This record gives sequence, C-alpha cells and structure tokens, in this order.
Amino acid sequence: MLHVTQKLVKHIIAQCTLAQTADQISITVVDAIKWIDLSWKSVTENTIKNCFRAAGFIRSSSTPSSSMTNMDIIVETDIESNNSDNPL
Repeated sequence: MLHVTQKLVKHIIAQCTLAQTADQISITVVDAIKWIDLSWKSVTENTIKNCFRAAGFIRSSSTPSSSMTNMDIIVETDIESNNSDNPL
C-alpha cells in the first residue's frame, strides 16, 4: 500500500504544477491500476511468508521436510483431517 500512496502523492504534486484549481487534478483508473500492479510486483516472497506466519497459517516451530514447505504440510494435514471426517 505504501507504494500506491507514494505514486499517488507524486502524481498529485506533478499535476499541481499544471492545475489552476483542485478540480483539475485527476486520477484515472488506468493510473490506479498501474500503481497497484507496480506495488504487487514489489512484494517479495519473504513478505508473503511473514504475513502468513503472522496470520497463523504457518507454524514457525515446525520443521518441513526438504521437499515440502510449511504451507504444504498444513494443507496436507487439513486435507487428511477433512478426508477422515468425510467418508466420500
């Protein structure tokens, strides 16, 4: 979100030099989509992992096997527990 805010502020400042009134400062949907796209592309894998860990989706104390991530283990465990509850 910080990247979108920075782009918005820079855009408004750039338009202030040309605009005579506040009504002349505009933001298009295309501008917003471009800023969101740039922001999403700047999100790292580590940031996503930290968010999942903070939300409780990844148990930081578990040790995954070499071929499985923590998320794989949690999903696999959930699938197994759901299958044991449902005979279908």
